[in-house]
Amino acid sequence: MKTLTRTLMIVALASLLLAPVASAAPTSGPQVRAGRGFVTAKTDTTFTVFFTKFVIVTFQVNEGETTFTDADGNPATFADLTPGMKVGVRARQDGATVIATEVRFMRFGMRPRILVRGEVTAKGDTSFDVHAPAGDFHFTVDGDTRYRKPGGSATFADVTVGAKVLVLAAMQADGSWLAKHVGILPGHQH
Repeated sequence: MKTLTRTLMIVALASLLLAPVASAAPTSGPQVRAGRGFVTAKTDTTFTVFFTKFVIVTFQVNEGETTFTDADGNPATFADLTPGMKVGVRARQDGATVIATEVRFMRFGMRPRILVRGEVTAKGDTSFDVHAPAGDFHFTVDGDTRYRKPGGSATFADVTVGAKVLVLAAMQADGSWLAKHVGILPGHQH
C-alpha cells in the first residue's frame, strides 16, 4: 500500500508539472530574451536548447548576425558549441523561425534532470522513446537504471511499446538523456 501511495503521488506530481507546457517558440516582440538552458542537439545551421519547465527551442544561426562568446567573454564560434553545454541565448522572432542573435557559453555544476510521463513508442537494446505532452524524448539506460511497476520491482524487459511510463532522467555531457528511474504506470502491463 505504501508503494502504491508513493507511485500515485509521483504520478500526481508529474501531471501537475507537465500540464502547463509552454510554447516551444517565444512570440513576444522582435527581440526575445530566451534565457539559459542546455544544448540538446545541433545541425549545420541550428541548435536546440532545453530550458526549464520543458520549454524546448530550436534556434537558427545566421552568419554575421549570431555572435558567440565563451564563459570568459572571449569570442567563440558556432563550431565551439556542443550538445550538453549550458548557454545563455538572446534571440529574435522572424515568423515561425527563432534566430539566435547572441549565444554565451556558461559554466555549470549539476546537469539538468527531467521528469517525463508518457507512452513508450519504440525500444532498442539499451534505449527507448517516449511520447509525452511536452514532446518526444529518447532515453538510454545503463546498469544503474532502476525500474518499478505496480506491485514491485521491474526490469528493462517490462518497458514495452505502448506502456505508460514515468521517467526521471539526467542530461549527459553529449546532450542525451540517461534514465535514472523508470516507473511503469498502472493500466498497461505485459
